[in-house]
Amino acid sequence: MKRALFLGGLFAALLLYPAFPVFAADGFGQSTTGGAGGTTVTVDSNAILFKSYVESTSPYIVQVSGVLDFNSISTTTSEKKSVSGLTKPSKA
Repeated sequence: MKRALFLGGLFAALLLYPAFPVFAADGFGQSTTGGAGGTTVTVDSNAILFKSYVESTSPYIVQVSGVLDFNSISTTTSEKKSVSGLTKPSKA
């Protein structure tokens, strides 16, 4: 009897729980689209190139593969951008 209840409960839980987790933004960014549908570009350590992509009005997914030095450069990210890091900087 206990086994049947357990198996029935397990079966019901599997039916109610989605098979694949749904990943969605939560909180402040929940309604943003980022660079969805945009071109994916990779920037190494060229801060000027990075600035040109993030300030563009076109959607971009900007991947950074290196360390960006913004010593004398200021930038503001325009809409429809996603930025992600690809590599961990090595310790010099």
